[in-house]
Amino acid sequence: LFIKTLSTIPKNSDLQNGLIAWYLQDYRKAESLLLQADRTDLVLEMLNSIRDWTRILEIADPSETELRNRAHLMIAQEEEEKENWEIAADHYRQANDLEQSVNSLFNGRLYDQIGELVKTIDDPDLLTKIGHKYTLLGDIDRSIDIFLGFDNVNGAIESCISMNEWKKALTISEKYPKYDKKHLLTRFATYLVNHSHVSLALHYLVANNLYAEASKIIANEGNIAFSQRNYVFAKKCFCFAALNEMKANINPVQLWHRCEAIHFLLMANNAIFKKKWGESIELASRLFSDYSDVIGKETTAAILAIIGINSNFYKQASLAFIH
Repeated sequence: LFIKTLSTIPKNSDLQNGLIAWYLQDYRKAESLLLQADRTDLVLEMLNSIRDWTRILEIADPSETELRNRAHLMIAQEEEEKENWEIAADHYRQANDLEQSVNSLFNGRLYDQIGELVKTIDDPDLLTKIGHKYTLLGDIDRSIDIFLGFDNVNGAIESCISMNEWKKALTISEKYPKYDKKHLLTRFATYLVNHSHVSLALHYLVANNLYAEASKIIANEGNIAFSQRNYVFAKKCFCFAALNEMKANINPVQLWHRCEAIHFLLMANNAIFKKKWGESIELASRLFSDYSDVIGKETTAAILAIIGINSNFYKQASLAFIH
């Protein structure tokens, strides 16, 4: 096929001699002859076959975008293998692969160059990825700058939260009124509670009029205290939780019910301790009938049984024993 092709070309012409030189792998001579024959297309084909990407960029016309981009990409990959990150990034950029260009710069820790490149990027998805990369590196300030640079307030705040930089997140939320600061404060309060800073969490919530959220935290502390039989503290918690719900225009029926239940429990225990049997049977009966859902059936029944037997109210004592 090669001989047949040569036979169709004028003998000893630059084109024929160039093809022969190419066949004999004398690429420089082949290039010179083919260029003299005005066959740049063949020169580029030959250079592509031998992966001489640099020479392709020197010869290819600027209009041959696809070929030039491929050459830049191949050079970038070769430079990456040599860990020449800045050169690789530059070729990726010229191939319009900005994401790979950014990756190379991050690999080389060339943060100043990334900053310059970011100024030319208008793709929100890519900018988001860059912001996340800075977050993973622990560079929260650069991450914030990236996100706020294209008005991604949520991205900036989430980066702060992921690094436990809550104060910076709150500062950003104050500068951008459209962001739901109350939601952020609620999350911050949850974080503080989980890290045993309940008082500080309540301070932030109450200071920002988030009474319903504060009530939930206080009530939860009350539940914990109640499970540990710290009844006085539990009662105080439920009382303060109810007051906060009232400030939030919520009817705290259940919280008041818990307060009452613990109040009657304490009174009943005091009556047993002081052996005030007769005057306490009504108290024990009410505790059993109205507050077993809070105190527990077994506990209220036991109290009623003790007071009933000692006060000779055997009917009530019998009812308690049945339960």
